[in-house]
Amino acid sequence: MSLSRPVLALGAGPRVVADARRWVVGTVAEMGRDDLTETAELGVSELVTNALLHGSAPIQVAVRGTREHPRIEVRDASPERPVMPHSRGTSAGDHRPGNVDLDTVLDDLDLEGLEAGAFALATVGRGLDMVARCSEAWGADIEEDGKVVWFSPATQFAEDEGVAGVVSDLDLPRAETIDDPVTVHLLGAPGYLVERLQRHVRELRREVRLLGFSYGNAYPAAATLADLFPLLVPLTESRYIDAVSLSAAGRGLDLSVVVSRGSALAARQAADLLDKADDFCRQEELLTLHRDDQLCEFQDWYLDQFAQQAAGHPAAPWQVPVTDPHASAC
Repeated sequence: MSLSRPVLALGAGPRVVADARRWVVGTVAEMGRDDLTETAELGVSELVTNALLHGSAPIQVAVRGTREHPRIEVRDASPERPVMPHSRGTSAGDHRPGNVDLDTVLDDLDLEGLEAGAFALATVGRGLDMVARCSEAWGADIEEDGKVVWFSPATQFAEDEGVAGVVSDLDLPRAETIDDPVTVHLLGAPGYLVERLQRHVRELRREVRLLGFSYGNAYPAAATLADLFPLLVPLTESRYIDAVSLSAAGRGLDLSVVVSRGSALAARQAADLLDKADDFCRQEELLTLHRDDQLCEFQDWYLDQFAQQAAGHPAAPWQVPVTDPHASAC
């Protein structure tokens, strides 16, 4: 069985919580981790509920990490930070952490067919407090286009308040603070490959950082890789793109990216880092898709352009004809 897990895209309404629960339960069962069923089921129910009530569409659920240490992620398009349990006070009555029974909560969260109002009332007062009690580690990553709230399900439901969550922001410098800026021109770049590269770098960066944070002793290479990933951030993040226009030859996009000369000259090191990260994914059997041949070829051209142009060479356009597999046929 392939360990690579697809992403579950969710719609709107109370039924999607039940859909997410079934999907996550099925995924952990396929992985042979039935010991995580209850905490994974409850945790994802709470995170999807929060995304529906307080986040923005689209909402996605993913399972990352490894079979030994899986991580469940819920992504939505709102970059607003979640309200962490320690900052909102203790809930009243039966919603206090010490008065919650796991089986009762799971029964409450059988939300198929409920009206939206009843759905909201059934979940108010638990949220991230419950996630903390279901987790070995959990937190949220805030990005420029939304956020990912994640947790590593524990084998047992905590009787106390559980573990503290960690919120991290995308740590990018503002463009006007770039020292010795250089403008790199990426000519004829296929838009969908640019998006795939950006998404791949973000997911890998989160993967190695969270594995190092949560299970550093089990994955010492993850912490080392995480320390190197800032090399890639200014080269791939969309906020560094200064201008986008259609290529005159109709091949794709012409991009102008402003970075420091030092970052551009380090692009070959960044390419080596992606190769090492791919090796790490394969060796540790991560539940994250590694790059295919097309993305590897595009990444090599993309990053080489930074190093070449920073050294004074002219821009060389992307020459490989590609077709977006997601484009509609005429």
